[in-house]
Amino acid sequence: MGCAKPLFEKRVSKMMQENGVTLVELLVAMTIGLVVMAAIYSTYISQQQQYLVQEQVSGMQQNLRASVYFIARETRMAGYDPTESGNFALTNVTLDGNGDSTITFQADFDDDGTLGADETIAYSIFDSGADGITDLARNDGGGNQLLAQGVESLGLAYAFDEDGDGELDTSGGNVIWAVDTNGDNQLDLNLDTDGDGVINISDDTTPGNGVLEGVTLVALGLPNVPLANIRAVKIWILARTDKVIRGFHDTDSYVVGRRVITPVGDDNKFKRRLLTTTVRCRNLNT
Repeated sequence: MGCAKPLFEKRVSKMMQENGVTLVELLVAMTIGLVVMAAIYSTYISQQQQYLVQEQVSGMQQNLRASVYFIARETRMAGYDPTESGNFALTNVTLDGNGDSTITFQADFDDDGTLGADETIAYSIFDSGADGITDLARNDGGGNQLLAQGVESLGLAYAFDEDGDGELDTSGGNVIWAVDTNGDNQLDLNLDTDGDGVINISDDTTPGNGVLEGVTLVALGLPNVPLANIRAVKIWILARTDKVIRGFHDTDSYVVGRRVITPVGDDNKFKRRLLTTTVRCRNLNT
């Protein structure tokens, strides 16, 4: 007469039979695992992309703030002449071939009354050739020096006191912000075409032309204004990321001084930021 299996052996045998994994169950488990892994990878890629975008935008904004800070600080010194030597002034406010502004001025930084080799400062847009986009340059006599990368455009306009009453000249109650369009260093065009006191895309009377048409000072009953009568500078600086942003399309138009920039084609895949500020040049009051 055979012996019956102990109770615990029966339970172990039953559990082994019940805990077996079929091929279908294995395939289901693998599929779920792959879906989870794909979701994790997709989340990682998305977060990595966001990090890269934030890094680019952060770098662009830092360049933009630094550009505005330096050019505003030094432009405020234009014409600084503590000894009243008469050797220091604003000397150039022309536009380049792309419509970007350039400015050149002198300041007596060492207070000796003599124009030194590094006391003539110029700001302009130039192409360093390093990254395929333009940059902001500062030149104090030794050639263009890179001040900020990724600056796409520099715009400048000027307010003036032509009648010598100590106040900025106005039209319709709004300050006139003018530029020199023909390179003779005399202001001849008011950028505020619609006379609302704000220079923006509404002043672009010829869309696609790339510039604001403006209103001539002669049409406002004013003569062209020499540099000696300039009293304030409005500054626009437009910065751009150095790489395209996947899935991004820039549909805005940017007014940068007289220049109007409307990204088209692949150019609209870059993010941009525009900053403006106004500098009252108190050293130009004499």
